[in-house]
Amino acid sequence: MFRILRSKSRSRRGFSLIELLVVVTISAVISSLAIVYSKISQRQIALYVETQKIGEVILRAKALTLATYNDPTPPSCGYGFDIDYTTRTYTLFGYNPMPPPPGCNIATIDPASKFPIVQTEVLNRDIVFDTSAADTLYSVLFTPPEPRIFISNNISGAVTDPPISSSVHLKTLDGSTHADVTVSPAGQVEF
Repeated sequence: MFRILRSKSRSRRGFSLIELLVVVTISAVISSLAIVYSKISQRQIALYVETQKIGEVILRAKALTLATYNDPTPPSCGYGFDIDYTTRTYTLFGYNPMPPPPGCNIATIDPASKFPIVQTEVLNRDIVFDTSAADTLYSVLFTPPEPRIFISNNISGAVTDPPISSSVHLKTLDGSTHADVTVSPAGQVEF
């Protein structure tokens, strides 16, 4: 009787080929799901980071404008945010039209009057601008002392008076996730 039990235990030393194939298949499926999930989440994180960076640059332009409130001769007529959709860049710029209009009243944001300040950022390679919406933001300019807001939602630089809300629309390369940064006529930034 011991001989029978001993022979059965010797024949059961390892796993069968079917068992090994099942384990390897399940491991491959789980790891492929983890890889796909990590790429999707990586793109979503890149989208949210770009959204925050764009919002920060717009708010910085507004803060620089407010900083000139008590300056009798401000260094520029205002500060703003500009997007170049073809080169996938956005810039914080100072605005100095020559000659400066009284009270910095402007009808268009003249590209020749812009000068880059500190920041020109390139959009993340996993993110694209979406320019299909009618309210696409091209430029926003804040002028002291209130600040007044000039919003351009066309490539010519013409501003709307009174200003209307305009947005920077972003999406991931595969279009699975999108985000917006909106500038209101009061200069509030929402993202």
